[in-house]
Amino acid sequence: MQPAVPPADAAGVVVERRDVRAAIEVAIGFRVVDGETTLRGLRLSRRHLVVEEAEAPRARSAMLHVPLSGFELVLPLRLVPAEVEGAADAGVRRYEMVELDARTEATLVQLVRVVTAGWLPTAEDLAAGWDAETPRPGESAAAVRRRTMPWVALVVSLIALVGGVAAIGSKLYADWTTIGAEAAAIIAPRIDLISGEYGTVVAGGPSMRTRVKPGDTLVTVESDEIRAGIETERANLAYFGAAAPDLGAEDSHVGLGPNPLRAELARRRLEALEQRAAALTFRSNCDCSVLWAAAPGTRVAPGMLLMSLMAAGQDQIKAAALIAPADAVSVVSGQPALVRAAGGAEFAASVEAVRYQFAPMPMIGLGDPADGRATVILRFDGPLGDLAPGTPVTVVISR
Repeated sequence: MQPAVPPADAAGVVVERRDVRAAIEVAIGFRVVDGETTLRGLRLSRRHLVVEEAEAPRARSAMLHVPLSGFELVLPLRLVPAEVEGAADAGVRRYEMVELDARTEATLVQLVRVVTAGWLPTAEDLAAGWDAETPRPGESAAAVRRRTMPWVALVVSLIALVGGVAAIGSKLYADWTTIGAEAAAIIAPRIDLISGEYGTVVAGGPSMRTRVKPGDTLVTVESDEIRAGIETERANLAYFGAAAPDLGAEDSHVGLGPNPLRAELARRRLEALEQRAAALTFRSNCDCSVLWAAAPGTRVAPGMLLMSLMAAGQDQIKAAALIAPADAVSVVSGQPALVRAAGGAEFAASVEAVRYQFAPMPMIGLGDPADGRATVILRFDGPLGDLAPGTPVTVVISR
């Protein structure tokens, strides 16, 4: 197999590619043994070695002995005298190592590397080609990428650092200029209708999710006891208030017949029973929505729930937000706020009141404040659209 001929450029000049690491020499203790002759080594490289020799140099086959930690490295070499430019030092000879096999050459390369750099390449380094010779111009892309990656990593790190600082600054600015609620929801008053008598729910009232207006009939309860009392008192009034009949002596002594006093008493009892009966018909006093209603024919007793309503008027629907007591001291009535729904819709609002507990009136929406949190009630400055009470929202109050 013929050796490769170095390429020539356009001018005919032969250009030979060399590895600059082949010229690195290290001062290390070694010896060259050729039969009975032993030469003390001075310097060693991957292609040459320098020894002390008084005789004239000659080509020879010898063994290279390099003492290492705990053992001695021995390599077979073929040495030929090397041409030295200028005057050579007396007793110092330079030999070129020729006909090296791959194992011997690799051993010399790593030996020089350990002495100069203090480390050996790993298997990953060798597989990635990081221990290869200096690449030709067309093969230098990998080396360029290795030089570029640290700068890319630095730029990315700086961008991430600037982004983190900006995020922290934005958070601090928001904390200085706004107060964020820990929890918030749309609220509305709830009205519960409670039965005060024994009776039965009469059909004809509105069903669930029905919108009612002031004056609409909500629910009617019919009481058998009240109805029977009304009929009895009407009969008594008719009897005791009638014209005097023709009574005998045996009837007059027991008080039968017309009696103005008993007639007045029956009339008053009748009025009281009619008022109780009228009170069993409940009418709406607000613009509300029916949350729940007892079914017609349901038997009820005093204290039982007949119907639950939720205020639906624009002026009745508000927002409630829980904030820390330390933030509550800086919140006053009329302070502007922003209410943001889950879908992204935003509504302008203002502070109506700050409470450390809810009013006794039940509410649809946020629960009672816990752990000493203050409740901020917000009124909306405009229409809410489909935003229903009980919907969780995000509230930000401007300082």
